[in-house]
Amino acid sequence: MTSRLGFAQPQQVYPSRLIYQDYLAHSEKLTSFYRCYPANEQVLSARIGELASVGITREKLSQALVEYNREISASPATLRNARSLADPQTLAVVTGQQPGFAGGPLYTLYKAVTAIKLAQHLSRSTGRNVVPVFWIASEDANLREVNRVAWIDRQGRFRKIRANLPHTRRQICTLRTDQAVLTAFNELMDLLPATEFRSPWQQLYQPQENEPWGRWFGRIYAQLFAEYGLILLEPHIVYPHAGEIFGRIFSRFGNLQQTFDSSTAALAEQGYTPQISPKSRVTLYTVRDGQRWPLTSPPADYTPADLSCSVMFRSVVQDFLLPTVAYVAGPGEIAYFAQLTGLYKQLDVPMPVVWPRSSMTLLAPDIARLLAKSTLGDQEFLCESAPDVQDEQLTQNQLQTIRLTLRPHSQPQERVFLLLAYLVYYGQAVLDRIIEQTDIFDFRHRIVYFSEQGCT
Repeated sequence: MTSRLGFAQPQQVYPSRLIYQDYLAHSEKLTSFYRCYPANEQVLSARIGELASVGITREKLSQALVEYNREISASPATLRNARSLADPQTLAVVTGQQPGFAGGPLYTLYKAVTAIKLAQHLSRSTGRNVVPVFWIASEDANLREVNRVAWIDRQGRFRKIRANLPHTRRQICTLRTDQAVLTAFNELMDLLPATEFRSPWQQLYQPQENEPWGRWFGRIYAQLFAEYGLILLEPHIVYPHAGEIFGRIFSRFGNLQQTFDSSTAALAEQGYTPQISPKSRVTLYTVRDGQRWPLTSPPADYTPADLSCSVMFRSVVQDFLLPTVAYVAGPGEIAYFAQLTGLYKQLDVPMPVVWPRSSMTLLAPDIARLLAKSTLGDQEFLCESAPDVQDEQLTQNQLQTIRLTLRPHSQPQERVFLLLAYLVYYGQAVLDRIIEQTDIFDFRHRIVYFSEQGCT
């Protein structure tokens, strides 16, 4: 093994994500669908200049964020950053994701790391205070999205684990880590070896009894990124401060649907498949007893704290509340932002720069040794055709091991496996390596090799 870092092109890993591919290629076909385009340093500078003239005071929002982050045991660096949002000159790089089981899949981590490094870069290059923010999307009611985790057991079999949760329409933020969650977590840990690194990471990730699901996730990320000052928030913490933007949405409800439909049709005319279904209705939700109910028309009376956003409005509300220079997005999010430009404009909220997150495949030493015997390269195993890859130098069991590790169940590794497993095997060095290898201006997919002693 002579190389410790490899690369693949995005279309090899995400071949069906045409908008994502064209976005990274700065295709002129997408120019009209994004306000700040393409994603480069010049566009970032223009966005910062635009925000400098706004100067909105966010004292109450800042106070709410300080209190929330203190409750999840965030670091002094994070609390300082949360306080700094009260200063009109403070800017933010924002990202977010649903709070996945035990910290969620690797791509969630990559979003946070990209946001942190982009905020650091902008702080250095501009002299402004730019803070990283992670929006924990716990207002969603899609339990299937967050209640899943997978790993390979010691017999080389792919194992899916879910907590035995009741079917419900309740928001994720209302869930708590009951015995079913503790049982699923213990099942996951049973798949992992008793290494020298295991104990402290198991202690961090272990769900506490009756812990709110979103705060379980937030507590993990607060500790993972303690030194970097990552601000964490859940929607129900900030929506009480969103009365003005909710009022705009309700006052323009009918026209917003027309705008969305028009943008979606224009995207389809360019040959793209819209990420958000063309049949989707522009809506907010009202929350009653932890369940979301769609509002098809503006209510006669409402309280901002009792509202929740659909995918169409979450980012608009977010960027009204926060001084967002850039939003760090994955392939799907990049695609759905193309349908939202008109909504941003109609609601008088300038759309931020949509910045692609880092994308990686982690390659452990046992897999590297198998690849060293192969006549094929690591890239061949990252493609959708990986299940069909054959090599006479490897047995079928060895080929299956490589496939399951690099593209499990025909999905990119970053969408299936979670950081905890790698931390148990390799310790803090794996997180340090991921942070080190995140290049915010290089959007190629990175293949990161590990040594037996950790990451090299």
